[in-house]
Amino acid sequence: MKDTGLIALSAAVVIAATIFGVFHYKSREEQSSISVVGMASRGFDSDIVKWQLSVVRNVSTQNLPQGYSQLRNDITAVVEDLAVRGIARDNITVQPLNTNPIYEPQGITGYRIQQSLTVVSDSLSLIEDLALNPESIAAKGIIIEFSNLQYYYSKVDSLKVELLGEATRDARRRAQEIASVSDVSVGAIQTARAGVFQITEPYSTDVAPGGIYNTASRQKDIRVTAHVTFSLD
Repeated sequence: MKDTGLIALSAAVVIAATIFGVFHYKSREEQSSISVVGMASRGFDSDIVKWQLSVVRNVSTQNLPQGYSQLRNDITAVVEDLAVRGIARDNITVQPLNTNPIYEPQGITGYRIQQSLTVVSDSLSLIEDLALNPESIAAKGIIIEFSNLQYYYSKVDSLKVELLGEATRDARRRAQEIASVSDVSVGAIQTARAGVFQITEPYSTDVAPGGIYNTASRQKDIRVTAHVTFSLD
């Protein structure tokens, strides 16, 4: 009976020692790496602008065919004006026209016909001047109902790659700063995960879980984070 108790006690000691050993090993293993978040940001200027505008005509019910002809002439005049200023026809997209009835208490009294154009160009200053100062278009009797500018950067993919490299290097610097207070050094990358890109207007603090691509401003800021785990030697 005593032998049985002794055997049980010995087994319990062995099991406890094994559990402690595994726990101690796991603790040391968990402390053999460090996870940090690096960040990189940069300001840049757009090099592509997209101008969307709509031209309209209001006509009576009897003059709808003439209204279509007038609107076609308006669109042709806008395209020609852009061509004179150096915008290639291939950079201009003309959408099909839309016709909406104009209702009055007595019924339909006329139609509002509208047609949209989209201009994509690397001549930002030229397009901005036309969009912000449409007097030359208005002087021809052309009515612009809607006008909107959007700005893009043609090398944004290359810029994103550069920023990811900078964010990863920033993560290593942060890890080294943390590790400097202990007798360890930062080793190789174990895991790395890129955050989403936040492309905003300058000095903006806006962020979104899925990222942001602001097209309203010509000048932009881009920010990205890198979540990196390094081994500790």
